[in-house]
Amino acid sequence: MTLSLVVPIFGPPAAGKTTLTLRLGSEPGRRVFRLREHVSKEVLAVTAASSERLGWIDEFTVMEAVRLYFADAASNSGIHTVLLDNFPGSASQVDQLLAAVRAVAPNCHVEAIELLTDAKTLKQRSRNRKVCHRCERDPISDPRLPAIPSDADPWQCAHCRGLLHPRRGDSPRLFKARMQRYHQAAAGIRAGFTDSGIAVTHLDTTNTIDGAANLLAPLLISRSASL
Repeated sequence: MTLSLVVPIFGPPAAGKTTLTLRLGSEPGRRVFRLREHVSKEVLAVTAASSERLGWIDEFTVMEAVRLYFADAASNSGIHTVLLDNFPGSASQVDQLLAAVRAVAPNCHVEAIELLTDAKTLKQRSRNRKVCHRCERDPISDPRLPAIPSDADPWQCAHCRGLLHPRRGDSPRLFKARMQRYHQAAAGIRAGFTDSGIAVTHLDTTNTIDGAANLLAPLLISRSASL
């Protein structure tokens, strides 16, 4: 088994990128790449403290993190597919990703996925999303992964029974800024892939993220099995 499929998944905030990668990435041979899990606490702390950066990590740090991650993934015989949660986030990161993959797995197929969701649904999801500070051990205690509430109490974690919290980045001011940044970068991301001969597949997650997962799952199986 060798690295044969890389699936960058990008889209606007609250489109369901993390939920989708959590559901699809649990299969044997698959891994999920989240950039903030592969950079230092010091870098994350700087981005969290700046309202202008909104968690944005400098390009040199991104390049090194991506390069090291894929070098390790390509050398691991147990990995055939990597899904990227909310990456790349810019046209330059498309170039960094493709360079890192081609350097270690030149025959690897890249399948770019953009999630589409209407504005009303995005706002509703951002208001309703909750995170668990106990279950998710974020490097700087700024959890991002969606928590599952208990049936009895929407503010209680179904896993640890701890108190759930709104996600910091979903506050109206930060959510609006993150949405603006996505729309400014999206055209460049699409162009970066298409200019490299990689078509971008669109998945609509307005009604259900489960539906998108069901559509994408057979594609992952066929692509990874055929290479």
